[in-house]
Amino acid sequence: MKYIVPDYYSKFKCIADKCTHNCCIGWEIDIDEFTYDYYISCIDDFGKKLKEGINHKTCSFKTDCQGRCVFLNQKGLCDIIINMGENSLCDICNDHPRFRNFYSDREEMGLGLCCEEACRLILSRNKTEFISTEDDCPEEPLTEEEKAFLINRDKIFKQIQNNNVPYLRKAELPGMTLGETVKFYRQMERLSREWDVYLDKLKKPNEKYRLPENIVRQLGVYFLYRHGDEKFASHGVGFIETLCGSLGENPAFDEICEVCRMYSCEVEYSDINIESILHCIRQ
Repeated sequence: MKYIVPDYYSKFKCIADKCTHNCCIGWEIDIDEFTYDYYISCIDDFGKKLKEGINHKTCSFKTDCQGRCVFLNQKGLCDIIINMGENSLCDICNDHPRFRNFYSDREEMGLGLCCEEACRLILSRNKTEFISTEDDCPEEPLTEEEKAFLINRDKIFKQIQNNNVPYLRKAELPGMTLGETVKFYRQMERLSREWDVYLDKLKKPNEKYRLPENIVRQLGVYFLYRHGDEKFASHGVGFIETLCGSLGENPAFDEICEVCRMYSCEVEYSDINIESILHCIRQ
């Protein structure tokens, strides 16, 4: 079985209390069955607190009135890690912001832009290479459809990262003006009302603004690797670029990262929103 990761994958490390957008806030954090059974078996003092902090009907962690996981302390650290160690985390907490895609003969893993530290790591690089390793687990042969897809995707990766060829992107969705595209985004499933602040600024887009070239190409590779659709990737890059252009004449790197993080949270972490964009693009 093959395992594929981008070359920056192993460099990621959670910055914990230094994070300004903690992933333990604003989400429903589900607990996988194996970890849930482990938590229920804990009988020490913290085990009692652990069971009290779980919604046993939904098998998820309880949150407070601010949407914070009850185990996220006021210092921004996880009480479960402090009391039980990192190995005691449930699958979602352990994996985030990682994602996985599966093919017959391989598992592809990456880091999501919804995490500010992952975002900085990805966008600060000039190029993405992919690292492949193998184990002895049996694998199924690729289907003809998978072969054709992966061959074509590799070709597009090379095109995106060829600095001698312009990377074409477009903020507008097919058949829509920018205003109509913004209206389309407003109708999507919503995670944060803060997203409206960014969409509001698109009333006066800076049509001359261009993202730094390495960021454009890193975003293109990221979206294609994660979602497998060239048009989805080029639109995502174009829309993010237009959002960044509305922030001022020359937005700082951290401002660009924040736009990418917000876009990822609002789009990539809603299956409904992803399907809405893909449906529109493929018409």
